[in-house]
Amino acid sequence: GRYVSDELSKRDGFDVDAGLLLNLGGGLYVGAVGESLLESGEGGAQRFGGAVGFAHARFSVGVDWVQTPSSGARQLSGGAELLLGERFVLRGGYERLTPKEGDEASWGSGGFALISGEGRGQLNVAYRRSVESGETIFGVSLSTSLDLP
Repeated sequence: GRYVSDELSKRDGFDVDAGLLLNLGGGLYVGAVGESLLESGEGGAQRFGGAVGFAHARFSVGVDWVQTPSSGARQLSGGAELLLGERFVLRGGYERLTPKEGDEASWGSGGFALISGEGRGQLNVAYRRSVESGETIFGVSLSTSLDLP
């Protein structure tokens, strides 16, 4: 749970997100999620979703779906990740956003990560393209983690 106080979205109060992940064995996973379950204010639109995934030592693939009942917006996503060698991850995926009024559909694909120093840092490069407008976005990020006592 969390307390939300936001003048812009007129949210004020406690809210709860919940999730469940089940390991069915053999690398198969099933999950469910609920966001903003208490709808604290006007901006707290509830979202519900589910996912199915398969993970192996060097390969993973998954599909997930999220629905926002108040607006009718839906998101369907799928992706795969392959570990090549010890430090290179190749990622690909697809995302379909069923538009709310005035929004457009988009999809994302591609990307890779270079993992450094015992998995403590990553350089990520990604690509995303809108189906409707043709707009293309390239992204680059660098992340690291700290070992705290």
